[in-house]
Amino acid sequence: MSVYTIAISIENLTYAFHSGKPVLQNGSLQVPKGSIYGFLGPNGAGKTTTMRLLTGLLPQQGNHIEFFGQPLNTQLPGLFHRVGALIETPSIYQHLSGLYRIV
Repeated sequence: MSVYTIAISIENLTYAFHSGKPVLQNGSLQVPKGSIYGFLGPNGAGKTTTMRLLTGLLPQQGNHIEFFGQPLNTQLPGLFHRVGALIETPSIYQHLSGLYRIV
């Protein structure tokens, strides 16, 4: 069993696209292991950008994201055996379930 009680830790997360204007500034968040979190907010608040950073779809501009006590960039893509994410429109795939089996 893991000794980490914090699954996701974000400290001072800042991100800017090519324009140089930050879309995220100094965001911090801790998600306890076993939790389900959602982001709510107006358009342009940085919800999708944060999720894309958490899933490695956007490159980090610094080392501010940790999963289970380790930097995100050292765990991809294997991390997705332990963590799931839905970005933008949720989808239901009838042939998939939430059950994880080791084959």
